[in-house]
Parts: sequence; structure tokens; C-alpha cells
Amino acid sequence: ERLAEIIDLYEAGKGATVKPGPQNGRTGSEPASGLTTLTSEKAILKATRDKEAKAAAKAARQAAAAAPAAAPAAVVSQAPAAPAASGPVGPSKSGKP
Repeated sequence: ERLAEIIDLYEAGKGATVKPGPQNGRTGSEPASGLTTLTSEKAILKATRDKEAKAAAKAARQAAAAAPAAAPAAVVSQAPAAPAASGPVGPSKSGKP
């Protein structure tokens, strides 16, 4: 659409009135739908991740502290756990051909 208008303006000798650059109002090479890449540095900043991890750990501790009253009934219904393996485990050779 816009290309046809621009061609018509040049044919009419009014090519100088066409503004240079993107004709759709964008200022960069982003898609017409807008930016689709990182719009916030929150996800990549280590300090932010650390704060969120600490908050999640604190919430988990609080939830665990609130749950002991219901825990004894649940423990009775569980099967006994398998005994832990004794000693360290050697390296696996499954990755070798």
C-alpha cells in the first residue's frame, strides 16, 4: 500500500516529501508486533535471582513449619524407605563405546 503511494509521489515529482526511514512508524528493526526479546533484565540479573531464590526458600520453610501437625498421619501410611547405599559409588563406564 505505502509503496504504491511512494511511487506515485515520485512520479508526480514530489519524491522529496517522502520521509526517509521506516514508513510504518517503527524506529528500529523490531517486528511490527513490537519487541519480542528481553524486555526486562530481571530474569538475567544474578542479584534478582538470588533474592527470588531466598524468598522461595523462606516460603518453603514457613510452609514446612506449618505442616508438622498433618505430617505424623502421612508418615504412618508411607512404605518404609529403601536402605541407603553403603560407601561411595565408582564412576560409570556406560558412556564409553
